[in-house]
Amino acid sequence: MNTLLINLLSIAKLYGSDITGIVFFIGIFGAAIIEIIYESNRKKHKIDKQAEILHEAIQKGGTENINVSEIVEAFNDKKKTLKLTIIKNLKAGLICSLIGLCLIVVALLAITGNKLRNVMYVSGGILVAVGITFIIMFFISKSYLAKEIEAEERKLTGK
Repeated sequence: MNTLLINLLSIAKLYGSDITGIVFFIGIFGAAIIEIIYESNRKKHKIDKQAEILHEAIQKGGTENINVSEIVEAFNDKKKTLKLTIIKNLKAGLICSLIGLCLIVVALLAITGNKLRNVMYVSGGILVAVGITFIIMFFISKSYLAKEIEAEERKLTGK
């Protein structure tokens, strides 16, 4: 297993020159472009669909039978509740901690140079610290905002 890990980590070296920085930059840049294009197409599709539905509603029923403000309200994005925001903190904390722990475990199992191992230890430690911070934020927010969350739930359920 250790030789497999060494081989996987050495794939980035091509003919004696280190290309990991270039590959990393191209990967990040490509992912950013794909994300920007996806989001713009998603928003455009959403706006087009809303306009089409409003247009059909006005054509079929006339404007006197339709409360346009209610239709527009129905199309608005759902507001994030406090509970969802707090749960997202827990999710982010668990993901960061898990990735950090995986980096530390891989660094413990790897037979590579000290530079790469040190980078993996430091980045793993930072990710674990950030994850623990998010988890602590979850518990503090949960106890501090319990009354607001309860009131928000009552408002959403109509009780």
